[in-house]
Amino acid sequence: MNEQFPHTERPRGRIITLGFGLFISRLAQPFMSFALFAVVARSLSLEELGAYVALLSLMTILQTSASLGLGPLLIREVSLDLSAAGSWLGAAAMIFVPAAMITWLIFPGCAALLGYKQSAILGALILGSALPFACGVQIAESVFLGQSLVGAVAWQNLLENAFRVILSLIVLYSGGRLFSLLTAHAVSRAVGFGLAALFLRRLPAARPVVFDWPRARVLLSGVPTFGLMTMIGMISIRLDVLVLSVMRSEGEVGLYGSAYRLLAMAFLLPESLVGAIFPVLARKLAGSRQEARTLFKICATLLLTIELPLCLTVVALSSWLVPLLFGAKFNGAGPLLSILIFVLLPHSINGMLGYLLQADHQENAALLIVIASFLTILGLDLTLINRLGMVGAAWGTLISTSLLAGLCVIVVNRRVFPLDLLGSTTRLLAAGLVGGVVVSFPPVSDRFYYSLLPGVACLVTLMLLGGLNKVWLGRVWEVIVQRRD
Repeated sequence: MNEQFPHTERPRGRIITLGFGLFISRLAQPFMSFALFAVVARSLSLEELGAYVALLSLMTILQTSASLGLGPLLIREVSLDLSAAGSWLGAAAMIFVPAAMITWLIFPGCAALLGYKQSAILGALILGSALPFACGVQIAESVFLGQSLVGAVAWQNLLENAFRVILSLIVLYSGGRLFSLLTAHAVSRAVGFGLAALFLRRLPAARPVVFDWPRARVLLSGVPTFGLMTMIGMISIRLDVLVLSVMRSEGEVGLYGSAYRLLAMAFLLPESLVGAIFPVLARKLAGSRQEARTLFKICATLLLTIELPLCLTVVALSSWLVPLLFGAKFNGAGPLLSILIFVLLPHSINGMLGYLLQADHQENAALLIVIASFLTILGLDLTLINRLGMVGAAWGTLISTSLLAGLCVIVVNRRVFPLDLLGSTTRLLAAGLVGGVVVSFPPVSDRFYYSLLPGVACLVTLMLLGGLNKVWLGRVWEVIVQRRD
């Protein structure tokens, strides 16, 4: 099998290789998309950018709906029966392809129902043509991951996104505007599907493709849990943008989208660490809950210790960071970023606790939490956006994510094991308070390094309180070097 994919050879450090491939795959799209967004933000008007952000957010939700959130289930089933990849491919195609075509047809209707302008509705029709190709890529990626061929996923992701960036830049510099960019996105997804199909042809287990109805029924049986949880979770993540696009102007959506794009880049940190420790955590949970509890506490503390100084530094830089990256017309996005960046902290906890519940086979509890989160976000967004506009959207996202983190902590404490995070939380709050005081003082200079002082003050406080010491760092290192166990 490795002969079919030379770039996926599995040496003795197999888990390290697989983890690195997944890391590349996760990094490719966000970094390339961020670079492209920076150029797009400078090229389009705020109104066009707002429509671009709103349509891509709606596209992400509909793409998840078209695949019924069944990617994780397909990965699991393929990994349990490697020789039947062709049958699982056919079974998934029987479900995903019709769903994608139907979703494409309803995309413009969803845009019209949300009150988007006529131009945005036409843009939805153009962008929706990418949905069948996106679902095809989803099926292929699930098969590759089930077969542990993450190299194929990484290469497909890199090549597709590189093509998208290059094509979009050509379109922009040729004078293209919103519709041309959306067309470039759809064409790029088609190219990505072609690449995925090419890699699948080199996988013997994926041939022949068999349209297997019994296996299709197995996938459909996962919709009430896996599918519903994934779809509601994805809608919740994009709900602030959608509600803002309905209740406020496209210009505000553009400003909000620029600040949120920076937050999305920061999400790479917890998502990468959580993805790396999840297999280890699942094994520890099955063998020794005490070891799993220790591992979780170390990783959660590590994440928050890194992220809190980062958040304070971003707040100090926010007044000029967004305009520096996206242009002078984004001067008003600084206060939004100062609020949104703190979403990183509860988001990290939610991610780790969500994986912990799934590792403990408690998907139903996780689903109830996701539903409660959706209702909370919707209520806060409708209330706060109506009163405060895009600032209300930022506060709604921060408050709802924090409430969700609190709910997750309560559920895990009762159903899995006591987390015992009081000491760590107290030290982090004290360090954050010190950093916040430093942020509140006007800078004595406009030099860049003065913006680093809040983060430095936070780290020094953690060291003085014992949150950073040789013993603790040694335990963190033990977790890192034992990741292949």
